[in-house]
Amino acid sequence: FRDVSVAEQNADAARNQARGYAQQVIANAQGEAEAFDKVYEEYRLAPEVTRRRLYYETMERVLSQTDKTIVETDNVTPYLPLPEINRRRSTT
Repeated sequence: FRDVSVAEQNADAARNQARGYAQQVIANAQGEAEAFDKVYEEYRLAPEVTRRRLYYETMERVLSQTDKTIVETDNVTPYLPLPEINRRRSTT
C-alpha cells in the first residue's frame, strides 16, 4: 500500500514538473514571438535601416567574442592579429 502511495506522489510530482516546464517553454516562445513582431513592424516601416541595424547588432555580438582586429579599407579587409603580436612580445 505504501509503495502505491509513494508511486502516486512521484507521478504527481513528475506531472507538476512537466507542467511547469511546459509553461516556461510557452512563455519563452511567446516572448520571442513578441520580440519578432516588434522587429518586423520596424522592418516594415524602414526596411533598409532595420536590416543595417540587425547586421550591426549581429556583428557586434559575434565579434565581441573574438580577440581579432579587423581594419576595413577600400575593397580590402585585412586582418591584423594584434593580440597575438602582443602575446609574442610579452613572451620574448
